[in-house]
Amino acid sequence: MDETISFQCMRCLNCCTPEHFGAEIAYIPIYLDEVDRIKKLAAQKSLEIQLEPDLMYFDELNNRLIITTYTLQLGKEGCPFHQMGCIIHEQRPITCRSYPLLVHRIGDTTGIMLKPECTFVQQNSAKLKNLDYYEVSDVFSDEFQFAREIQIKGNAITDQIQQLEIEGKIKVPVKVPVEITEETKNMKRIRLAEIK
Repeated sequence: MDETISFQCMRCLNCCTPEHFGAEIAYIPIYLDEVDRIKKLAAQKSLEIQLEPDLMYFDELNNRLIITTYTLQLGKEGCPFHQMGCIIHEQRPITCRSYPLLVHRIGDTTGIMLKPECTFVQQNSAKLKNLDYYEVSDVFSDEFQFAREIQIKGNAITDQIQQLEIEGKIKVPVKVPVEITEETKNMKRIRLAEIK
């Protein structure tokens, strides 16, 4: 990269409103260690929020679904915490802190990509399109650290499931998240952190 640039949030709200996400992803991923904090913040602000289980794995041994992450559903108006700015900015979820970087998983590996909806990314697309991993970490230094934390959290989930299997406490026959279907929607559910 010839010219040094640094990410500056343009306050465009593209990260907070559903029309910029597409129909399939009008939500914000929430990790188990964030759920109670997000619920408490919503209660303090008198906001109604909708948290739905997201990544779940079928535990064949105990005939239940293991919840590993949730989603904060975005309403028609966008994120319920966005009211002329983020009202929980200092306590916002890690996914929000990593934006416009997106951690994606392909098989057993994860990668980091740029979200094209971000106004900064759009305005600097020519400078950003061929960045390598290290250059991305320079341009998006704070966001990159949070994206790395997301990668670590994802790996920790996988490791914890494997450890519970080794201990004989669960049996997850397929190592891919379960979709909610007629068969699974009424199954018993448990948070990964609650399995002892």
